Amino acid sequence: MRYFTINRAAEYDTCAKVPADQLPEEERSTLPLDETALIEARSKSAEKRKRRAAVWEVLVLGLFFTVIMLTAYGERSPLSYYMAQNVKEQIVEGDYSEVKDIESFWSWIQRDLIPTTRSAEWYNGRAKAADTVLQDMLTHPLVVVQLRQGWKRQNETSNLTATEEMETPWKYKFASLIDSFPYFGQHGTYYTGGYYAQLGKTCASSRRLATFLQQHRWLNERTRAVFVEMILYNPHANLFSMVTLVVEFTNLGAVYKGAEVVTLRLIQQDAILLFVLRAVLAAFILFFAIKEGN
Repeated sequence: MRYFTINRAAEYDTCAKVPADQLPEEERSTLPLDETALIEARSKSAEKRKRRAAVWEVLVLGLFFTVIMLTAYGERSPLSYYMAQNVKEQIVEGDYSEVKDIESFWSWIQRDLIPTTRSAEWYNGRAKAADTVLQDMLTHPLVVVQLRQGWKRQNETSNLTATEEMETPWKYKFASLIDSFPYFGQHGTYYTGGYYAQLGKTCASSRRLATFLQQHRWLNERTRAVFVEMILYNPHANLFSMVTLVVEFTNLGAVYKGAEVVTLRLIQQDAILLFVLRAVLAAFILFFAIKEGN
């Protein structure tokens, strides 16, 4: 019995002196790692976690940018540029460049703007029942053409009654009552307040009102700028164009002209998809805000 115990002890002592890498696999797996191997294993595990986190971050950012692009370009149309060019060719180009003073402005209104925005004939010369369409027979003015002027105000008395004064183009409207943005022109900044006059719904009524305004000197030496504003809609392309033409008058008689045509799609065909994309985009923004805050 004593001999057996001594031999077993010698056998264990011999096994203890064998290096760990020379032990059988089943015995080696039960031995604790030394400090160097433990540090190396921890380093490899940390690198794996970093790579996994980097991959997830790239995927999340890629999805985030995809949602941004789909949301941004989902409301755009490839036809926007062509409609804007069409509107500029019909309204902005032409006699508008010949406006040099108040008289030439009224001449442009009578001879060019009104016939262009209130076309009364088809391309074959036949008359139409309604003249609320541009000469391309595709683009329709949604509202009547509006004139607005910025004026150097003076205290004046008026013989008009309260009702007449509210309806007259000589009634000043303050910027605080109008939901719009200021216009930054070449000669100054103009807020939305001013004197408003709306042309008629037909070509004839528009000409009568323009003649009335010209004869009663609605524009005079105190006028600093006059705006021509209109909203157009093309149902074939489902696009809207907001047109703003401005003519600035200076004390020295110089005239500065500007034009702005903004074309966009307001009626969305995939409204549900856009709503979902916006909700996902909001969730992404909230997620990133919380992540950066922590």
